Amino acid sequence: SMAQTGLNTNTRAVIENVLVIVFSLAYLTFLNFQLMISTVIFMLLLPLIVNPLAKSMRQLYDERQRLRAEKDSFVQDSFQGAEVVRSFSLSERLASHYKSKYNSLLKIIKRTLVFEGVMMNVHWMIIFGGDLFILGLGAYLVSKGSMDVGSVLSFLIMFERIMQPISK
Repeated sequence: SMAQTGLNTNTRAVIENVLVIVFSLAYLTFLNFQLMISTVIFMLLLPLIVNPLAKSMRQLYDERQRLRAEKDSFVQDSFQGAEVVRSFSLSERLASHYKSKYNSLLKIIKRTLVFEGVMMNVHWMIIFGGDLFILGLGAYLVSKGSMDVGSVLSFLIMFERIMQPISK
């Protein structure tokens, strides 16, 4: 029942996104076919840029999870073996080993946070680049008389509208 609800919800969202893209592209084709084709080519670059970055991000998450599990396991074992540590005066060695595990985890967390910061902004950089592309090509087409300024503005608005479902 719960799986069916999730499937129904996700199917509805996918269909909604596909319809937004299809109707938006149909409208843009009506405005100017040349700019629409150029914009579609630009939008197809999104997966080429984001997928390799997402793969690297998943690898960082996996590494962070592995290091966190190792650290937690070490801490659990240390608590369970506290008598042995005290009996054999291993507290300095234990502290050194824990600090080593903690520092390696901290290092990967810092790398992950930097990468997350970059990934959060990639979407907006692509939209900004697309806006500049549309303005540039649109200005060229307006100067040639192939299109009017209102159509260029429509392209800008629809580009951002189309990019939202694609980026999801």
